[in-house]
Amino acid sequence: MILLVKLYLVLLEVGALAFGGGLATLPLLQQALVHDQAWLSATEWTDVFTISNMTPGPIAINAATFVGTKMGETLGLGLFGQVLGSIVASLGVITPQIILMTILAHLMFKGRTFKPLNWAIQALRSATVGLIAAITVNLFFTNLFPSSIEEGARAFISFGGIGLDLMAFIPFLAALYFLSKKTDMTKLLLGGAAFGVLVQLVLQAIPGV
Repeated sequence: MILLVKLYLVLLEVGALAFGGGLATLPLLQQALVHDQAWLSATEWTDVFTISNMTPGPIAINAATFVGTKMGETLGLGLFGQVLGSIVASLGVITPQIILMTILAHLMFKGRTFKPLNWAIQALRSATVGLIAAITVNLFFTNLFPSSIEEGARAFISFGGIGLDLMAFIPFLAALYFLSKKTDMTKLLLGGAAFGVLVQLVLQAIPGV
């Protein structure tokens, strides 16, 4: 129970600062879950980010749901614990938005102008761009240059002590190419997933790998 309360409060704090949409919220989630609480490793966080993008719904809520499911496993209640953890985590993220949007909607539908809100929106635009840029750079280096083979794929090579994860690097280059050709994003996601499954099957079939 204490874990669930802490999970709710941590994600409540993230949700209260979640301005700028799901992508802008991800650096806050990473700081809270990976660095502050150490509930997830860097590799696990990357997996959560990827799955949250692939599944329907807002990215931040999806990420919170997956994290809650993982934390719920530690309760020893089986599937019920996982479901309970996912519900608590999701509620933690959305509670501040529900309260704030209810208040703002009341003011807007009453025909009132709320100048501080307009000022805040103008200031948050630049901050949102910065947060999205931060998570992009972080994920780039975490995925392509993991600190060890254990943190990355087994298709791993090293240049001058700097490790490069080939399983991440090859799809990255392919995605850049196909994006330049204006390929549909859904096809890119499915292609990346298929490539990952294929490489893992090939690696598992090689003795001693």
